[in-house]
Parts: sequence; C-alpha cells; structure tokens
Amino acid sequence: MQAILKRSESVFDHFGAGHASTSISAALGMALARDKNGSDHKCVAVIGDGALTGGMALEAINHAGTLPNTPFLVVLNDNDMSISPPVGALSTYLNKVRLSPPLQFLSNSVQESVKNIPIIGKDIPEELKTIQGSVRRLAVPKVGAVFEELGFTYMGPIDGHDISNLINTFNAAHRLKKPVLVHVVTTKGKGYTYAEADQVGYHAQSSFDLTTGKSIPSSKPKPSSYSKIFGQTLLKICEQDSKVIGITAAMATGTGLDILQKNIPDNILM
Repeated sequence: MQAILKRSESVFDHFGAGHASTSISAALGMALARDKNGSDHKCVAVIGDGALTGGMALEAINHAGTLPNTPFLVVLNDNDMSISPPVGALSTYLNKVRLSPPLQFLSNSVQESVKNIPIIGKDIPEELKTIQGSVRRLAVPKVGAVFEELGFTYMGPIDGHDISNLINTFNAAHRLKKPVLVHVVTTKGKGYTYAEADQVGYHAQSSFDLTTGKSIPSSKPKPSSYSKIFGQTLLKICEQDSKVIGITAAMATGTGLDILQKNIPDNILM
C-alpha cells in the first residue's frame, strides 16, 4: 500500500490509507483476525521499496516474524523508485539483490536430491533439513537472508513483468502456511515510454496527451503548492546562511527540497 489508497478502486483493497508504509501492519492485523475467526482467506500486503523503509513497515515485519504459523504474504514491489529515488542503507542492500542473479534453485536442488535417495524418500530427516536451511542461506542474497532471519520465507528477486512466473510464485507462496515475502522487481511506468523515461515527473501526473506525453494546460490557474513555496523559501534562507541544512524525508521532490538540491547540493542531506 502506498499513499492515498482508496478502497473504492478495487474489491481487493480492504484498507484506506493516506500515507505509505502502512500495508504490512494492516494486513497482518487482518490475518490475525482471520485466524481468530477460523477463516481461511488470504491476506496480502503490497509495499514499495521506498515505503519499506518506514518505521511502521519495519515494526510490522518484526511482529510477523514472531508468528511462524500465520499464513501471510508480503509482496515487495521493488522498482528502485518512490516519488523520488529511495535513499539509505536498505535501498543500497536492495540494489545489491536486484543486481544479483537469483540463486533460489540451490536450496530446491538439495531437497530434490535428497528425495531421490531410496532410504529417505519424501521425508527429509531433521539433520538434512538443517543442511538445507544452511544452503538456503548461502543461496539467498544478503537482503533475502535478512528477511529469512526475521522469520519470513524469502522468494526472489523475480521479474514482476513475467505474469506466468508471478502466478507460479504466488501459488507456491500461498501453499506455505507461514509469513512469506516475495521480492518482485519492476520498472516504474513499464510499457509507456514517457513514464519510463521520467519516473519522477509521471508519478502523480495530471491530465496529459497520451500520444505526446505533454501535460494538458488547466483551464484555471493553479496556486503554488506548499512544498514548492517551502523549497523556494528554504533556498533563500540557505543563500543567506550557509550553516542552514535541509534534511529530506526520504524524498527530495515530494518535500520541495529538490529546489535546494538543484541549486545548493552541499546544503542538503539525503
């Protein structure tokens, strides 16, 4: 879930939000309520890599990891973007995973090999499960290993534009009666050249011509946004006093600090 989620937009959305980082917490609460009521429907949280850095998202992951018998799916939509490119240590780790080849097959190969041993068959002894777990941690990239240590089964990274692979992965994830995180790598604006080329500009685009990608002028003049006024004012303050520093709330564009970043980059902390 990202900002300004509206339940009226989809029958699958059961939570309205005006802020990012809320989806895992909300879906986990629904999963616990489902189990208490004896129901068996699926609870899925979709969160972007930018929203994953929020405190509420991390608190929910921490909570879910203590519930090994709670079926619960988190889909991490990782497109290396939010309103602006994400910053921070978690973003750096995700970049490493995104650029690493998937190695999930190693742990699966161990299981398949064990099944072929006549004296073992389909039942894997606890000793070999330990070996399988160790191999799995070697196979899963660093960020995946972090999620595994926090109590999730990690799957990915997978191509978020490969529908067949997505369906197979989600079916496999739902068969696991425990918390699962599926790491999906996508391209923001996929399929529309202008949006792919300008992922920040087309994040919350007003009416525009589909053929040219150019905005359609509004019939009424729009006043400057609060964030733009704030950014321009802060720039003037920094020009007068070099000791003043702007600190982003994870995104320069959404807070108006892109104005300071463009003009006095040394006075902004990302």
